[in-house]
This record gives sequence, structure tokens and C-alpha cells, in this order.
Amino acid sequence: NTELLRSYSQINDRVRPLVLLVKTWAKNHHVCGAGAGNLSSYTWTIMVIYFLQLVDGVPSLQALALERRMVSDIDYWGFRHEFEATFLSEDEYWSTCGDGNRKGLGLGV
Repeated sequence: NTELLRSYSQINDRVRPLVLLVKTWAKNHHVCGAGAGNLSSYTWTIMVIYFLQLVDGVPSLQALALERRMVSDIDYWGFRHEFEATFLSEDEYWSTCGDGNRKGLGLGV
């Protein structure tokens, strides 16, 4: 998860400041913290990335990845679960596209 978030913040310079803004807002309004029954900090981060994908063309690094890597896990009850854990690295992303990273944080909203 950390590597994925790092890649997004390096690909698009609006990711990090907008994530910090939204997380600060959520904490100040007491709507952040899974332990208190609210959305976790990670969830707020993923929602910001999704928002930027919708309005600003930030790519889905998972969808762009050519090679798929599956992670297998066995839960408490003995059931096996497989998860796709692949995403495009920052270097792979920049090798496939030009610089479309020109909008400011206002995003025209």
C-alpha cells in the first residue's frame, strides 16, 4: 500500500497536497479514525486518488500494469483468498506517457 501511494504522489504532484488537505479536514471535523467508527486515514487517501482519477485523468496504476501478481492468504477459518497485488511503478508509468500533469490544485471545481 505504501509503495502504491508513493507512486501516485510521484506521478501527479496534486495527490500529496490534496490528500493532506482532506485528511486534515477529516481529522478537524472528527470524521477520521476507524477505531471511532469513522473512515480510516487510508480510506480518505484512496478516495482522494479516486476523485483525481475522475476529474483529472490520474491513471489507475493497477489497470495499467501488464504483469499480474496474485497474493494468497488463508483467513482465520482456513479459507484461502487470492488478491491481485499489482500496480505500475512510477518509472513504468512515465515510460508509457507524456506529461499531462499541468492542472493546479483548484481542478476547476
